[in-house]
Amino acid sequence: GKRYAQPQFKWTDKVITYGCKSAGTSTRISLDDLRRTMHQAASQWSELADVEILESSVEKPNIQISAGRSSHYPCNVRFDSQTLAHAFFPPHGQIHINDNVHFVMTNFTERIGGNSLYSVVAHEMGHALGFSHSPDSDSVMFAYDTPREWKFTPMDKYRMEMYYGTKKNPTKPKEDERKKEERKKEERGRKTEKEHEKDDIRPNECRVDNPIVVQYRGEYLVFKSQWVWRVSSDWKRLIIKPVPIDQLFPGLPNPIDAAVSVGHHLWVFVGEKIYVIYGNRMAHAPLTLSEIGIDEKYI
Repeated sequence: GKRYAQPQFKWTDKVITYGCKSAGTSTRISLDDLRRTMHQAASQWSELADVEILESSVEKPNIQISAGRSSHYPCNVRFDSQTLAHAFFPPHGQIHINDNVHFVMTNFTERIGGNSLYSVVAHEMGHALGFSHSPDSDSVMFAYDTPREWKFTPMDKYRMEMYYGTKKNPTKPKEDERKKEERKKEERGRKTEKEHEKDDIRPNECRVDNPIVVQYRGEYLVFKSQWVWRVSSDWKRLIIKPVPIDQLFPGLPNPIDAAVSVGHHLWVFVGEKIYVIYGNRMAHAPLTLSEIGIDEKYI
C-alpha cells in the first residue's frame, strides 16, 4: 500500500492548544457553537494518538479558528464562492471559516440542509495538525465535503500516530464512561419510543380540526397536536402518513403554536421560543420573541 513520507509539518508539543474567535468575525456562527464544535473535533483527533488538543485562553494558541468573508484580514488568501474554509499547516495553525456559507449543527453534511460545521472543522483541524488531503472518500481528510458519513480511517490513525506517537495506556474509565453514556442514550430512546407507542393513535387525515398549515419547500406541512403530515402542493396527494413532529424535525417540541416559511427556512413558534429550521434540521439554537424585538404581552 501507499506509504506516507515522514511528517514535514507538525507540532512538537504533546499538548496542542487552540482558541476560538467568533465575536466580530462571524455573523452566522455563535461562539458557543464554534467552541462546542472545536471541542468535539479536538477530542476525536486526540483519541488517535499520544497528544492532547485543548482549548486555551492564551493570546497565541497553536491553532486559532475564526470566521471571515472573501478578503479577511490578516489572511491574504481570499474566499471564493465555492470554498467552505481553509487552514494552514504548523507552525501557523490558522483555521478560517467562510462566513458566507450556511452551516448546520449536524455531525455530517446531508443531502437536505447545509454543510455540517463539524465536518468542515474536523477536516480543517486535520490540516492545522499537518495533514494533507486523503484520496479515500470515507476519510475526514477527503478533499470534498460531500453528503456522507465520513470517519477516521485506519490510514488517518496511522498518519496521526506517525506524527504524534502511539497513544499510551488507553484509559479504561473513559471507555466505561462511554459505555455508560451509550446505555443511557439507549434507555432514553426506548422511553421516547414507548411514549410515542402510548400516544400512537394516529388521527384520521380526512378529519383534522383546526390544524396549523404552512407551505414549505414545495409542499404543505399540516401540524396538529404532536403530529405532522406532508401534503403535495396541489393538495391531491398525501406524501407521508402522520408522524410525530420530533421524528420529522428532531428537537422540535410539540404542540406548536404557529409556523411560517421565510425564504428557505421554516420558522416555528412554540410559546415564547422561535425554532428556525433548514431542511429538517435546526439552523441554530432557538430564538426568543424578545430577541427579535417582539414583546410577548402584545401577542
